[in-house]
This record gives sequence, C-alpha cells and structure tokens, in this order.
Amino acid sequence: MKFLIYAFIAGTLFNCNGITDELVVKPTQITTLLEEYPTHISEELAIIEKDLKFWKSKLAQNPSGFLYAEKISSALDERFRLKGDIEDIDSSNQYLKQAIGLRNGWKTNNIYQDQIANLIKLHRFQDAERLCVERLNEQPRNLGFQLQFFDVLMELGKYEDAQRLLVQISKSNHGFDVIIRQAKLFDYLGRLDRTLELMAKADSMAMKSTNPTLKAWTKTIYGEYLTHSGAIASAYKQFMLALQLDPSQEYAWLNIAWIAYSHDNNQVLYERILSTLNVKSTPDLLWELAQLYKDQGDQRYHRRIKDFYDIARQPKYQLWYGPKLIEIEGEHLGNHLKACQMARKEVENRPTLEAYDGLSWSLYQAGKFDSAKMIYENHLFKKTTEPLIQYHGSEIYLKTKDIGKAKGLLAEASEARFELGPAIFKRIDQLSNQIP
Repeated sequence: MKFLIYAFIAGTLFNCNGITDELVVKPTQITTLLEEYPTHISEELAIIEKDLKFWKSKLAQNPSGFLYAEKISSALDERFRLKGDIEDIDSSNQYLKQAIGLRNGWKTNNIYQDQIANLIKLHRFQDAERLCVERLNEQPRNLGFQLQFFDVLMELGKYEDAQRLLVQISKSNHGFDVIIRQAKLFDYLGRLDRTLELMAKADSMAMKSTNPTLKAWTKTIYGEYLTHSGAIASAYKQFMLALQLDPSQEYAWLNIAWIAYSHDNNQVLYERILSTLNVKSTPDLLWELAQLYKDQGDQRYHRRIKDFYDIARQPKYQLWYGPKLIEIEGEHLGNHLKACQMARKEVENRPTLEAYDGLSWSLYQAGKFDSAKMIYENHLFKKTTEPLIQYHGSEIYLKTKDIGKAKGLLAEASEARFELGPAIFKRIDQLSNQIP
C-alpha cells in the first residue's frame, strides 16, 4: 500500500506479476462490518469518556494518586487510537510526567517506556532517542528500552546502528517483541522470505495471547507483508481475521480498501471504505481520497487536497506530514523551491531512505535533474527495494540519459503492481515502452 508460515496461493491462480485474476475482496463479507464501524467506534469512545471522567475525579480527590494519573494516560492513548486527536498524546505525556514525579523513582520503567512510545507517536523521534539513551545509560540491559531504541534508530535512518543493536539483543532474547523487530529489519534488507517466516512465528505466538488487540495488530502486519509477496488472497484472510478480533483495527480496513482498488479495480468500494473510516481528527484519509480523485481525474481532488493541506499545516502536526506537504508544494502548488527547501530540512531531521527519495524527487520536479540524480545515486541506488523509490529513480535516470539504470529500476518496480497502484503502474508501462 502507498503508512507476510509462507501462505502462497497455487501458481495457477497468479499471472506473471503475482496478482490473481479473481476478485479478492468480497463485499458481502465486509458490508455489515463496515456499516457497524462508526457505531463501534462511538461505543468504544463512550466507554473511554466514562473511564476518563472516573479516573480524573479520583485524581482530583487524591492528587498524589499516581495510579490514577497512569489510568488517565492510558485512556487518552486509547482515545487517540480511535479518534486520532494528537492533543490526546500531549495530554497523555503530561499525566505520565505527573505519575513519574509522584512515584519518586519507584518502578518507573513502564512509565518511561510509555513516554517514549508517545514521543514516537508524535514523530518526535530525536526526543525519543534522547530519552532512550538516558534510560539505557542507567539500565544498559533493559530489553524494553533497547527495543524502543531500535525503533527510533530505524525512524531516524540510522539503519546500521539499529541492525547492530538488534543483532546484539537477539543473541539472548527470542520473544515476540524481538521477532517483530527482526521481521521489520529483514523487510528493510529486502529479505521478504525471512520476514514472512518470522511473522508467521510471531502470529502463532500472538494467537496464544488473551489480548484481541494484539492478535488483530499482528495479523494486520502479517497480512501486509503477505501483500508484498503477491499472496493477496492470503493477506485478505489475515485482514478479515484481524477485523473479527478487533473491528476498529483501522489499518486492516485500509489494507482491504487498497486490495479493492489496486487488485480488484473496485474504485467505488475503495472510496466507500475510506469515507466510512473518515471519522478521525487526523487528515490521513483526506489524503487517500485526494489521491484516488487525482488518479481518476476527478475535480474533487483539488478540494480534498486543500482540506488536507489546511489541516496538516497546523502547528500541532509539524512533524507528521512533512513528505506529503512537500509533495503538495511541488506537484500541486508548483512551489518547487519551497518543496526542495522542505525536503532538505526533512533529510536533516530524519535521513531515512524516504526522506532522500523526497529530496531527489523534489529536485527532479524542479528541473534540477543532475542534482536529483546525484542524491539518488549517493543515497538510494541499490540500497532499497521500495517500489515507489525505484520508480522515482527510473524517471530520474531516464531524464539524465542513464538508460541502463533506468531500465533495471523499471524492471524491478514493474514487479510491484499491487503496491504501486494502477496510476503509477500505467506510467511504468509508458516508460517501459519508451526504452529500446
């Protein structure tokens, strides 16, 4: 999608691109669940509001009650998951700080880990890194802090440091949380076979848990990796199992929507799912709808992209939507200089593969083809198997007459028809026909 036991369908069901000719998403299977989604969210939010009122009253009666502060923080986290209001995470962190102060150093590890998790949700990765280092300086062997440090290093583009850390951790720890990180690392390294094997193991472990949210989350991640392998039907089954466990698992819904669009060519169902899910405060689904309308040549694209732009530029989202705002400045508004400046800033803050891709692509769109090629050559070429980055590279190399590299990247990107979606794949076909 444009944010994995091996279960491959028999070869007779697949064409050369690993995509089945049969429709995967069954509207009759999802209609009732989809119709109930808003009600389900409302009911869960009502329970959370009741809990918040209760624990806040308890804390007001006993201001030294650190457990009450922790309960409030947890409820705010859950409300954020359902509603997407970023201010809930800010508030959650304030209550965590209060709880740490009230505990006076007694059993604070879990609270600090919750703080780091909140900083990651806020995309304040550098702050999260500092807190991880601070905690690990005191407790070098604390597995929770080590794993969070791995997460932060990956988000900051410090891939080699992250890999060294995980290798060290894996020598003595083989639990669920370690396996999930190993799967993520192998996916980054382009070892999808190993990622699938690890996620199958993680899924088996999660299913022994009594936590339906954990089970649903694991199946969703497993399903997404399966889509990368071309096992779309198997992935769909995982997403449906996830929704049976947790009907509010939004990411499972988004993956099903993408299958309907990119695999089944059912744009109506894709739009219906996105519109139904669009109950959050965050503008993410406005972005997805805008991209759909853009691909269709629908004039609603302009309104949706403006709505997204107006929300995403709010100060509270300053670290969330950098890449998307860069794309809007360059592609939609034609402010290429501003887009390039923003992209350079993004690289300074988070030198990830995606950030370098954003910079090279912004330079390309600004007509600075040689500069775009230099960035791509130095930071991206042969360093990632991400299809969108490979497609961008093919455009850049074609423009700079490096036909051999363009042809190779196009060949690799063309194997990811499902992930790229119909519009980009159509462009890849056009470019392929231009190369002798």
